Amino acid sequence: MDDLDKTKLVSLLRKQGYRCELDEQDALSVITTLNDGEERELWLDLKIQEPCKIPEFTIALDKYPEFIGKPHVGSKSGVCVFNASSNFVNPGHIEATILESLEQTIRLLNTDLTATTDEAYKDEYLAYWSLENQYFRVFLFDDRPSKNTIFYGAIRKVSNETELYVASNKEKTTSIWRKLPETSTKASPKLIPCLTLELHDAVLPIPKTYKDWYRAIKTNSDSFQAYCNYARKIKERGYILIKVNPHASVDDNSFWLAFCHHAVPPHNGFRKRSKRLLDYVMEHDAFGSEEPWRGEVKLMTQERLFYRGGDGVIFNKTFALVGCGSLGSNFAKTLSDIGVSKFLLFDNDFLTDENIMRHICGFNFLGEDKNKALKDFLEQRNPNIECQAFEKDAVTHLHQNPQVFLKADYCVISTGEPASEFYFIDAFINKEVSCPLIIMWVEPYALAGHALVIEKPSFHYGDSFDEETKYFKDNVVINQEDFLKQEAGCQSTFVPYAVLDIQMFIIDFIRSYFRSGEFKKKQNRHFVWLGRLSKAKELSAKIADKYKALEDYTYCYEDLC
Repeated sequence: MDDLDKTKLVSLLRKQGYRCELDEQDALSVITTLNDGEERELWLDLKIQEPCKIPEFTIALDKYPEFIGKPHVGSKSGVCVFNASSNFVNPGHIEATILESLEQTIRLLNTDLTATTDEAYKDEYLAYWSLENQYFRVFLFDDRPSKNTIFYGAIRKVSNETELYVASNKEKTTSIWRKLPETSTKASPKLIPCLTLELHDAVLPIPKTYKDWYRAIKTNSDSFQAYCNYARKIKERGYILIKVNPHASVDDNSFWLAFCHHAVPPHNGFRKRSKRLLDYVMEHDAFGSEEPWRGEVKLMTQERLFYRGGDGVIFNKTFALVGCGSLGSNFAKTLSDIGVSKFLLFDNDFLTDENIMRHICGFNFLGEDKNKALKDFLEQRNPNIECQAFEKDAVTHLHQNPQVFLKADYCVISTGEPASEFYFIDAFINKEVSCPLIIMWVEPYALAGHALVIEKPSFHYGDSFDEETKYFKDNVVINQEDFLKQEAGCQSTFVPYAVLDIQMFIIDFIRSYFRSGEFKKKQNRHFVWLGRLSKAKELSAKIADKYKALEDYTYCYEDLC
């Protein structure tokens, strides 16, 4: 804290009636009298304080053992101000912030002295668990164990930390493990059976030793039987994940704890898997008094991630994406932002240098198949996403293997190629494809974007497209052909537009159609999005009369025949 005025701090505390001293090592000692009339000494090490974090005072538990095990007091780290949200660091008034943190600490200690119920412990159960040194971290991808289920975990070492990736079956665990960049090319991981248990109420005080856990689990007969069976089979070490609900009356207030369980030592006179051996070891052997390694559990389900990192609303549909270029890839990424987790990807083209500034996949995917690059991007971004990247183009699959589209709730065509669009429209009308179609494209410089949503087979595309030019009759820019670009030495033409504009187009469509409930109408609709029409004259773009008076960055829906 470079901006801290130590003299000012000491003066401020003394004016408030505190006895305090600052030693040569910048350790601040504060003597305070609590509600029981006794004096206690609190400490704040100014050398380790970070400028933007709440200052944390500690109390010597060896000197004041009456606070051991009390709410808000950790066994090793001293006082922990869990309600730190009530304080904040004001960079211009660091001294006042320290005073406020001190007063908050004193309030908590006074609460600890008078606490007579377990409610304070229940409210901060997970925080107490985390006060102890964490030896490993668990990433859990399923939160629906039936009673006492065996899940499977794969270990990864990151620096000096152990990470355990756990899912409900071997296939899912292996799939998740392979999505990690540094493990994708390695052999299959060694899978470790992990026992999941569920306790309907918090165990108080929090178990620390093997004996403590043994006694706590013993209160639940089903869990206890599963635990005994698991513990007797451990050869070296296993992992136990326990779902706890400190307030049993609140359904969504549960969380997970984990600890590493070492093999039970043998004893003369007991068979290795004897029920009596386990009971003897826990109650009479030194093993029972050992503290198992604690694990911090990070729940990685789709529901929890979107609750924690979104608004909790998930659009749980499967999308077939025909065309994984700039428009298709950005569309897929935005769909993943609203909770879509299953994609069928079709594109037999590969990513080139011309693509990377508009494609969601950048330079590191250069030269890869667009659908496979998009698959890797989506799955690495969210481990719950599952993608199938198909080798052949979508039209070939539709002709040879149309049943692959039966998995989809929506089929999005973003190729910008009328031939493939018409092929899918025909297939939909002829009921070869049963899910709704979304045909998307953008006009030059993203002056407009279009999405045709075809929900009913009554659609006649001849009414919407010019049979000769194949252009959409209701385009915003009339002189489309004037804007086709071609680089020197390049055989391909392209339409110029910025990725920011297509992202705005996509967001407006997804928000208005899927998030607002427009899709529930089950109608054939035309979504037209308008970009920077005010720049049309500057770009020499001729705008259709019906759109000239409309404002930049607006959209509307029209019914399709």
